[in-house]
Amino acid sequence: LLGLGLALWNLTPLSTLVTDVAIELMPVEHDVEIGDAFVRQARLSRKTVHPPVAEDVLQAVASRLLHGLSPADRRRFNWQFHIVADPSINAFALPGGYVFVHSGLLRALDSAEELAGVLAHEMGHILSRHGQKRLIEGKLVQTLVAALLRDDGDDEPHSEGFAERLAESLADGALQLGSLKFSRANEFEADAKGFDTLVDAGVGTAGMIAFFEKLLRLEGSLGQGAGPAGLQQWLSTHPATKERIATLRADVKSYSREEQQLILRGKRPLAVDWRVVVDDLRRYGL
Repeated sequence: LLGLGLALWNLTPLSTLVTDVAIELMPVEHDVEIGDAFVRQARLSRKTVHPPVAEDVLQAVASRLLHGLSPADRRRFNWQFHIVADPSINAFALPGGYVFVHSGLLRALDSAEELAGVLAHEMGHILSRHGQKRLIEGKLVQTLVAALLRDDGDDEPHSEGFAERLAESLADGALQLGSLKFSRANEFEADAKGFDTLVDAGVGTAGMIAFFEKLLRLEGSLGQGAGPAGLQQWLSTHPATKERIATLRADVKSYSREEQQLILRGKRPLAVDWRVVVDDLRRYGL
């Protein structure tokens, strides 16, 4: 039965259908459990750092973005934003509301608006529950078969017992989240949700576009054997930057001509001198 399930799983429509059904069965409360399990298993709390200026700016920008979400989305996730001591240019999201930003990425930025663009993108992954979807796909059909075949006196797969067993199984394998990559479609969906979050929060979308333009320039330097540390890691987990920039610019143009400048600039600009943030990171050896 398991062998047949694995063979059928390789048929993309079936895998997508099963994944979507499984996500719908899982209450969002279980997202937090899975994210917590990864943080514990990966011992991420030992890797986080708290340079005071950078930390204050991170939390202030995150707070602005959270106010761009619906009240329901603010409440149902356990939103947390942390800095990780790592020189590579990267950031990542975990189920349940965790967002981690590498110190190397903060050093590579030029403004709080660019940071807002990165955070909004990672929040888009959480809101779309991409981590859980990739984890289910990564564990393939074993999780579902094991959960379905366990006898709890309830034959209904849509019951609360089934959802709890599925969440428990995923939490047990939460460490796999660190090795899973989001799909191209996941990344573009996170960009779109991030763009909307910026607009709803009154933060300029120009920062998100500027960050991607910076990555595009750095991509060219890699071909010449240059480029900052860890850039290849970022590029290996994210789709073509040029296409993402074009998509974001098209999103801006979907607004009226009068609104476009406001969408790019933001209703309430983030008043942060980014040089002070970088100096703070340097003082702490980051």
